[in-house]
Amino acid sequence: MGSLAKLQTTLLNLIIKVYQLDPKAKYVGFYEFLTPVIVLRDLDLIKAVAMKNIEHFPDHSLVNTKVDPMLSGMLFMLNGNQWKDYRNMLSPTFTSSKIKTMFKLMSECAIRIAEHFRIYTSLTAFKRSLMFLIHRNAPWLAELLQLKIVDSHIAKFFYNQVAETVEDQETDGRSQARHSAAVHGQ
Repeated sequence: MGSLAKLQTTLLNLIIKVYQLDPKAKYVGFYEFLTPVIVLRDLDLIKAVAMKNIEHFPDHSLVNTKVDPMLSGMLFMLNGNQWKDYRNMLSPTFTSSKIKTMFKLMSECAIRIAEHFRIYTSLTAFKRSLMFLIHRNAPWLAELLQLKIVDSHIAKFFYNQVAETVEDQETDGRSQARHSAAVHGQ
């Protein structure tokens, strides 16, 4: 954490460094201030946690929900029953055949986002790392200072995208219902 505090690295690079300390380890860990963090490396262990024993790991809060509602509403950030409900609702969406279909698009997006992150300056990366650490370790401070990880204009863009998509689907649904009624003489 010292190199992060001295602006010599980012939180992401620090986690990668810890991850690579022992290539044969099934997991690695460190303390983020007073919070223990475990990073899984072994694929079988990841499957055991993420699939077989998922009910034992329902809490994922990484950001303050009052300060950053968009980011805290993501599946990987939800907690308890809300997380379970969303996961059960979304599970059918992530079948292996659907994921294979989406792989090309996801790969292209990953390349674009990686390029975007390369453009960030070290000061911006430090700022984001610091805000993330504050959200995880001092949520009261994040709320007091209203520290948002997702900028307002970015959140607005995604909210608008979702609203437009829902509106388009509702319009298409009404059109299909009218067409079906006309075809069947109802």
